[in-house]
Amino acid sequence: MATAEDTLVRFVVGFDASQIPADVRAVAREACLDCLGVMLAGSRQAPAVKVHEQLRRHGSGHAASVVGTALRASPMDAALANGTAAHALDYDDMGAFGHPSAVLLPAVLAVGESLDASGEQLLAAYAVGFEVGAALNKGLGISRGESGLHTTGMIGVFAATAAVSRLLGLTEEQVKHAMGVAASTPAGLVQNFGTHTKSLHAGMAARNAVMAATLAADGFTSNPAFLEGAGAMLAVYGKADTARLRANLEGLGTVWQMSVALTLKRFPCCGSTHAAINAVRAMFEAAPVPLDDIEQIEVGELPPASHVLLYPDPATGLQGKFSIEFATARALCDHGDITVESFADDAVSEPAYRDLLSKVRVAVGSKWNHGTEATFEDTTVTLRLKDGSVLSESVNRYAMPGTRKAPLDTAAIREKFEANCRRAGLESDALYERWSDIGAIGSVRDALAATAPVAV
Repeated sequence: MATAEDTLVRFVVGFDASQIPADVRAVAREACLDCLGVMLAGSRQAPAVKVHEQLRRHGSGHAASVVGTALRASPMDAALANGTAAHALDYDDMGAFGHPSAVLLPAVLAVGESLDASGEQLLAAYAVGFEVGAALNKGLGISRGESGLHTTGMIGVFAATAAVSRLLGLTEEQVKHAMGVAASTPAGLVQNFGTHTKSLHAGMAARNAVMAATLAADGFTSNPAFLEGAGAMLAVYGKADTARLRANLEGLGTVWQMSVALTLKRFPCCGSTHAAINAVRAMFEAAPVPLDDIEQIEVGELPPASHVLLYPDPATGLQGKFSIEFATARALCDHGDITVESFADDAVSEPAYRDLLSKVRVAVGSKWNHGTEATFEDTTVTLRLKDGSVLSESVNRYAMPGTRKAPLDTAAIREKFEANCRRAGLESDALYERWSDIGAIGSVRDALAATAPVAV
């Protein structure tokens, strides 16, 4: 009987890319475009800028672009910088294993550019890597991060290692060694949410994936039983259910997760706040909300992953991205129109916001806090007004805008991309035309050159 490792590496090496379903290809194209835009905007954020400063001091090579800058670096360093930038705003996509594209795209861009691969090769590698990550996440049983581990870093490194191994054309034996190297690198603590380090989780996973695959290509060895071994991933981090792991991996190539699991973010903050923001937005779309008349704000039925919302009274805009209290009060202040600018540091001290924040009550806690089997799909925001009237809206987090049940349309995806290009100081039209269909790109190297700022 094939081991979990055997099944995984056979898919990475042997799957015929022409058999990737059309709907999966379509989602992959949208996700790569969206992530590139977020990466460009994120390149101006403090976490990415600080990594860029490190590269200037200690840089090692010129084979790959640091997106949104004139910097060049080794593929490993470029993956680190671009992964950090992609996750810096928490505006990158989510689903299946945390934030897939913020790890996958930086890794395949860095290696793809060094090889001058085609966009079609990148798309295939991205899709293969995504499905490996999704299958591992389900199979290992750590999808909720309830151990305090951030699945973007924990699972993302395996997904990206699979993608880079595919790009490099590794053999099955080499992929096993690459995955074995990757298995000694998973990292990321939920406790670091709301700090620069959260975005570094994606950057480190992308860098480590490039390291693992390129080392394996050079003959570097590891223990090939990286999943089922006595001290391997399943035993150390997973649910120790070999049948579950094998069953999920055996679906690779026939059961596709991307077309059902990947959400493009409408708002630049933790996904566990989005249903509440959408609920406030729906209230304003129905009728004006009298903010001065609000006596109490209740938020209930938080999603199971709400343990990542660490800051009831955030001190910075970055902490505000991981606060259900901030998200709800800020959404009311901004009439549901939450943008990157909503998380400026001065937003946490604005008097109107502070007044609303004092009225927020989280009525139903999460599984993390209460130890119950909370499986809420709807998040409800209720406003109790001073005259005794009540306004209430519920939003299903699995069917809200951006999910596969209510996907962002082409116009919304383009609008987001263009806004993010502007945040990076770049003209968007040419970039959109070049990157809106990654599979049609002839030379990744040429396409990435267009993401550098124009010298003046």
